[in-house]
Amino acid sequence: KVNSRSVSALADLRGYRSKGDNIIPVEISGVPQGIDILSKSSDNIRIRLEPYITAQLPVTVNITGNPAQGMAALNALSNPTEVVIRGAESLVNSVKTIAVDIDIANVSTEIKKKIPIKILNSSGKEVLHVDATPKIVEISVPVENIKRVPINIDLVGNPDSGYLINGVLISPTEIYITGKKEIIDSISFIKTEKIDISNATASIAKAVKLILPEGIQLANPTEVINANIKVEKQVEKRINTDRIELRNIPEDLEIENIDKNISVLIRGAESIVDAAPNNLIFYIDFKDAVEGSNTLNLHREKTAGIDIIEATPSQFNIVLKKKTQ
Repeated sequence: KVNSRSVSALADLRGYRSKGDNIIPVEISGVPQGIDILSKSSDNIRIRLEPYITAQLPVTVNITGNPAQGMAALNALSNPTEVVIRGAESLVNSVKTIAVDIDIANVSTEIKKKIPIKILNSSGKEVLHVDATPKIVEISVPVENIKRVPINIDLVGNPDSGYLINGVLISPTEIYITGKKEIIDSISFIKTEKIDISNATASIAKAVKLILPEGIQLANPTEVINANIKVEKQVEKRINTDRIELRNIPEDLEIENIDKNISVLIRGAESIVDAAPNNLIFYIDFKDAVEGSNTLNLHREKTAGIDIIEATPSQFNIVLKKKTQ
């Protein structure tokens, strides 16, 4: 009559409070009178004990899919924002994320769902035998209209004496914003925070914040806006050149003689001035010239960042004669 249903083994953990491995005696009961126990596989069992702890972790919302065209998802909201987990110390400490997945594919309005949480370790695998409160959270994802607008950089102050700005770059040059249609329709650009360049003697490169009007958010809140203000020393330099283009010479006339050497005093940013001899374009226009002596002005095409203080000579006395047959 003796079987596994009539005989039981008891390991009493009462009073054991030591963290780690504990050896617990095993007591056998249910053996009928007249039956002797000849042997046991073990007189005790090894049980590992750990503190029962509690932790509170934020809910991480993972958004999958893309909303309808012309729309963008704003920051997801969780209610509640945190979950309390309880269990063995090693298991609770292995938890890195309380995750919730929500799909917003093709949605065009705010989406709300109650979704079970996932308790994950650092490898993204679920941690079992851990209790959580609550087990289900409500996730809402606002979905608003989207618009791409340029970014305007807001500079204040002036560089130090003898220095100037030789270029302002912003990257990216445009940004996606979201909000109610009636609000974003009225937005034509977004300004950066003020960038103070007072008394600057060197270029400035930094990440900057954007000044967002009320009711407007960035479609990608993590996007970094970088500004680069190139500040250079202002210099003057005199150059000599004979690179003068002769334009619109009448077909039946030719130049008898011309000395095209000129001396030019220029001013600008150091890097531009250094490259000026190859970039400056001077010319003489013969459009209204006639046979004989002509007094013609020296012209130049505008070169960004270069000021011509003086050019000598500024006029040329040029004699045109009939072409010989």
